[in-house]
Amino acid sequence: MMHVAIMKYDKKNNDKLEKYMDFATQAEAQAHVDRFIDKYPSAFVGEVPYIGCMKYWIIDGEAKTIIYDSDTEKFDQSERAKTQYQRDRKESYPPATDYLDGVVKGDQGQIDQYVADCLAVKQRFPK
Repeated sequence: MMHVAIMKYDKKNNDKLEKYMDFATQAEAQAHVDRFIDKYPSAFVGEVPYIGCMKYWIIDGEAKTIIYDSDTEKFDQSERAKTQYQRDRKESYPPATDYLDGVVKGDQGQIDQYVADCLAVKQRFPK
């Protein structure tokens, strides 16, 4: 189990984590907290709740605990999945310079090809 020294968190912003350091043992983490307790009087040691995104850590400074908010993580993943097609399309569209090159040259075939390529991307990654 990994341990973390929670050195600073924003009490006014849902205890948002601001400064921390990971340690292999609780003793190492506690030694770090002890070394800087004058500078960070609210510092404490906790077990890493989950090896994942710290964005979902909930710091309870009064209880000196860290929990992982998996419900919010699942919600965020669900919301992100709803717009995955946008990211997929962005990576797959042909470069806009192909279209502009066709316009500048007056090459309707090149313009039509660009439009066809874009429509194919939209079909491959529907909303």
